[in-house]
Order: sequence, then structure tokens, then C-alpha cells
Amino acid sequence: MKASLSLSNIRDWLPYAVHQCLLALLPWCCWPLMVLRCWWWRTKVGSGARYFGLLQLRRHPLGQIQIGRHATFRSIKMSNPLLQAGPCALSAGKNAHIQIGDHCGFSGATLIAQQRIELGDRVLCGANVLICDGDHHPLDATLRAAGEPGATAPVLIGDDVWLGMNVVVLKGVTIGAGAVIAANALVSSDIPAGAIAAGVPAKVVGWVKDQA
Repeated sequence: MKASLSLSNIRDWLPYAVHQCLLALLPWCCWPLMVLRCWWWRTKVGSGARYFGLLQLRRHPLGQIQIGRHATFRSIKMSNPLLQAGPCALSAGKNAHIQIGDHCGFSGATLIAQQRIELGDRVLCGANVLICDGDHHPLDATLRAAGEPGATAPVLIGDDVWLGMNVVVLKGVTIGAGAVIAANALVSSDIPAGAIAAGVPAKVVGWVKDQA
């Protein structure tokens, strides 16, 4: 009975233990490929970056992508079951700039810069977050038909901001330091430092200091 119970316990723990071992090995397996990919796209990355799956990169020759120290990119479900949209992706267009601070974390997040997207230190982007500083297409149908570009405006996100799952941040937005944006929110206007914002469009619904 004791032997049977022991074997049963081992069988229960084995899948989890194997999963954790593979998860620990994954950054080491992805790292050389990501070094090559960052070199290919001329992306500047600080020390200590960890990649769970391969980060997608695209940079116009006149664009810039800069990633700070100790960034973490989770691009496969094995590392975060909440992922839906796919791998993390950074795209900088002509004369556009993506700047990411130190100790930032991303899970299947996408940043698309046509002008400038800037993240401070310790910013967390939950599963499937989208940050975009441009409309891609004009509102006027005639201009769209003529192939004119859409409006753009910089996105600035302060230190210690947490963007929850499926948050969308649109052009021209500034999010102050320490703010928390609830899951599924659409941020189309500025959010002050230390605020908790939720909804479509996102509105301030509380303050982080009151939840401590």
C-alpha cells in the first residue's frame, strides 16, 4: 500500500516537474537565436534579457528599438497559459522609436510604433496587451483610398505601470507612474500616476494607495 501510494505521488508530480524543467531550460535554448535575431534587426538589448519563445522583431532602417536590462518576453503558452494572440512583437516604422526601460515584462504583448513608444522601468504588460501610437489609416475614406497614413502621437508609460490582460493603449496617451490598468480596458486618454483605470474607454475608478 505504501509503495503504491508512493508511486501514485510520483506519477502525480512527474508531469509538473518535467514542465518546470523544460520551462527553466527554455530561455537558455531561445537566447542564442534571439541574440542572432536582435543582431539581424539591429535591436539594442540590455543585459539579462530572458526569452520564453522567440520575440518577433521588425524595424525600418530609420527606426530604433531599444530594450533595457533584465527584460522578460513570454511568447508561448507554455510560459503563460493566458496567451492568445501569439508571440511578443516589437515593430518600429520609419523614424519611429521604441524604448523599453529596465526590468520590464511582456506576455504575448505587441508594440507598434509609427512615431514613439516609451516605457519606463518595471512596466508589466499582461497577456495580449497592444500598444500602438498611430491609427495606421485615416478616418476619411478618400484619404484611405489615396494611401495616406493615419494620425500618430507618442505613447509614454511611466515607471511601475501594470497593464492587465488584453489592454489596448492608443496613440497620444500618457500613463503616469504606478498606475494600474484593468483587464480589457481601452486607454484612449491620459491616466494619472497611481490611478486604477478600467473600462472602454478607460476611466479612473480608484487609486492604488487606497488598496494598500
